[in-house]
Amino acid sequence: MQHLTEKELQELSDKWLSGDLSCEERVKLDKWYNQELPGAINWENGDNNEFELGERLFEGIQKAQKEPPVRHRPFIIKIGLSHTRKLAAALVLLTGAALFYYLLPFNKSNTGVGQAILSGTKNTNKAILTLADGSTVILDKTRKGLVAKQRNTQVNKTGNGSLSYHSTVTGMATSDMQYNSIATPVGSQYEVTLADGTKVWLNALSSLKYPTAFNGADRVVELTGEAYFEVAKNKHKPFKVILADHASIEVLGTHFNIMAYQDETNINATLLEGSIKVKKGAVDQMIIPGEQAEITDQIKVSAVDAQKSIAWKNGLFSFDRSDTKTIMRQIGRWYGVEIAYQGKIPANQLTGYIARSSNLTEVLKMLEISGVKSSIKENKVTIIN
Repeated sequence: MQHLTEKELQELSDKWLSGDLSCEERVKLDKWYNQELPGAINWENGDNNEFELGERLFEGIQKAQKEPPVRHRPFIIKIGLSHTRKLAAALVLLTGAALFYYLLPFNKSNTGVGQAILSGTKNTNKAILTLADGSTVILDKTRKGLVAKQRNTQVNKTGNGSLSYHSTVTGMATSDMQYNSIATPVGSQYEVTLADGTKVWLNALSSLKYPTAFNGADRVVELTGEAYFEVAKNKHKPFKVILADHASIEVLGTHFNIMAYQDETNINATLLEGSIKVKKGAVDQMIIPGEQAEITDQIKVSAVDAQKSIAWKNGLFSFDRSDTKTIMRQIGRWYGVEIAYQGKIPANQLTGYIARSSNLTEVLKMLEISGVKSSIKENKVTIIN
């Protein structure tokens, strides 16, 4: 059994939080972390060495919640529970009414709830391109280089697997414009660079319709699902994203995220850089960086942590006081499963991140810790009260 002094725990926790653990030190902390601790731990009194380490890890949690953790960092989730649980492979810290689980991704051979969530990166760079003539291209099965040529526009697959448009002629009549669309399947995302240099990242089960070259007075694309935009600046040609229900986003050049899935109750537009105008019917609203416009029958603007809106782009599920249905809609879209409910829907609200490289079973195990129990049968996940 691995025994560590208070000083050793402090030094190892400091190095772990800063990412400076050596292989030998990682093994040492791993053994301590995963061993079966003798006796009951009185977390409420806070008189254990493990609790002091927990305090230090909690500082890391607070820092990580401001910035989404990268893939080699831990999974963080804040869970509303009324009692503590002793987990051999998870360090828990009780702070008021919230319970924080900080799962260290040390030993992938662990079994049970505390198993590391990083199961290896799978190929999620998939999409289907539909050309102007109606033909389709499965992009993940296409070699890099020229994919198609449409009049004066070349479509290329780059070395990193994304799609790029290059138009050799400008100033053509708008009547000559051709349109392409790109759609992502479940469990995938894709990057495309439009003819004007605008970069777009599509989340799972999303589609974007756009011209192969931007002619006319403005640049217009149509989005369903979710996408992050880095719009190329052009003060003479505003960029407009058309959404469902007569909503739209207008910009000149900026970075923003739009979540507009049809199964969500509202559309969210979150601004990271620049400025955008959100329109719904006859109403419009300007928002500034760090704000989110919630579009329903009206437009509601609030301050948010904008980085959380693009956690998906960095390979993470992001929850921010999210209810069970909101969480399960994300999971259903990513893993391509039907979500059903048996009994009363759990009232838990969760905050944290989960790597989207995790398999479905791992994710459901994590949620079960929070009291969101489920069963899987074929392609259906049932949440059980």
